Amino acid sequence: MTVGLVWCILFVLALIQGASLTLFITLIFPVTFIGYAIYLSRKRNEGKGFYWGEIEDIKYSNVRGMKSTVIYPHYTNHEKIRIRRRKSLPTPAHSID
Repeated sequence: MTVGLVWCILFVLALIQGASLTLFITLIFPVTFIGYAIYLSRKRNEGKGFYWGEIEDIKYSNVRGMKSTVIYPHYTNHEKIRIRRRKSLPTPAHSID
């Protein structure tokens, strides 16, 4: 919202001044923020976690006072998770501390 208002103000200033440096700035602002939004969208969709269909069991573990949640993926999905997380060996259980 704020970026849009700043862009509109700079655009009006560019029209008043005859499209000089301000016009150049008004072109950089939207391209920069749109590019950053696309970058964040790709990072969010990269998917390094788990999908609900891959999980077989979720258990709460309390061993010697150390509490954690352990996610057990189904054995048929170990290889897909290993490739997605770029690990050399598959992990049968993943702990969330």
